[in-house]
Amino acid sequence: MFSGLGYLQISNAGEEVADLQAKLSRVGLIVPVTGTFDAGTQAAVREFQRSQNIPADGVIDDKTYQALVNILSKKPNETTSTPSMIMMVGLGIAAGIVGLLLLKRG
Repeated sequence: MFSGLGYLQISNAGEEVADLQAKLSRVGLIVPVTGTFDAGTQAAVREFQRSQNIPADGVIDDKTYQALVNILSKKPNETTSTPSMIMMVGLGIAAGIVGLLLLKRG
């Protein structure tokens, strides 16, 4: 678990990164839990930061980590799942593109 005594950023690896990836997944972002802070993890962190009006630098600092923990500590029916909504919009766009391709094909 992130100790809050530093930063997690690209190229970091270990248990703290795996814990971060699992937390990002729990708020609706698609992040494989590999234990390596790679470009995919950085993109997910930026997306989370944007959803929380935190400067999107892709680095987990105390402010970003606390925002993540606060969301996860809420009861399920109280959670505002902005990242989940973003993912749903993305899926809707993808479905629309597939539909257009099928229409062009037919």
